[in-house]
Amino acid sequence: MTALPKSSLRKTGLLKRFAIDAAQKAAWSHACAERLSAFIETLSETPMTVAGYMAVRGEVDIMPALAALSTRHTIALPRITKGSKVLSFKHFMPGDALVKGAYGIDTPSPGAKEVTPDIVIVPMVAFDRGGHRLGYGGGYYDATLGSFGHHPVIAIGVAFSAQEVDVIPAESFDVRVNIVITEKETLKVT
Repeated sequence: MTALPKSSLRKTGLLKRFAIDAAQKAAWSHACAERLSAFIETLSETPMTVAGYMAVRGEVDIMPALAALSTRHTIALPRITKGSKVLSFKHFMPGDALVKGAYGIDTPSPGAKEVTPDIVIVPMVAFDRGGHRLGYGGGYYDATLGSFGHHPVIAIGVAFSAQEVDVIPAESFDVRVNIVITEKETLKVT
């Protein structure tokens, strides 16, 4: 099967996400958040550092999962550093004041403590069953996931099942996620 160009797949993934009505999106986000927090709790008996994201443009809202996980784990949110594609992760507790960062995304203040995550939760515009994903095309998560080197990080992609596509063309710089979570399933990528 020939893969469609990334630009077409990105457009299709966004259109599918925007087509989900608000009530359905809220219900599916809740299901994803429950599945996400339950899965992370099975990974380790010791506390970990979990990097999440602030939902924008109709992404799955994982804030309920981050709130639940914060009782045992360190939570962080990404921050874009000017001139770098590698995200930094700043400590965050649900309820902390946030500031507008790059692209108008709420983020911890630049002075918040920087942490190194054990788990990075990645929003997705589209994904396939091989763990390949598309974001908005900036390459931030690929650069970030590729930068950890000897520090093993579990990458968990989160999206609505409607955003699944047959094949996403992979390039040498693309980094696959290890797990895909939707409102319907937790898919371990092999």
